Amino acid sequence: MVRLAAPGLLERQLAVDWLVVDQTDGFPAGAAEAALHEAIGSPAWNVVREKAGIILLARVQ
Repeated sequence: MVRLAAPGLLERQLAVDWLVVDQTDGFPAGAAEAALHEAIGSPAWNVVREKAGIILLARVQ
């Protein structure tokens, strides 16, 4: 299992191209939801798939 919670990571150029958010996992508290809202609110990210609380997003190239 990989856990990544780094505020500001999504705003860096070429930091990550894919983001997987598990809305069912509460660790660390609020980090997954904060990253999800940041990505969904940005035109740089597209939701590729959503199933059972897992959301896959891809950076728009």
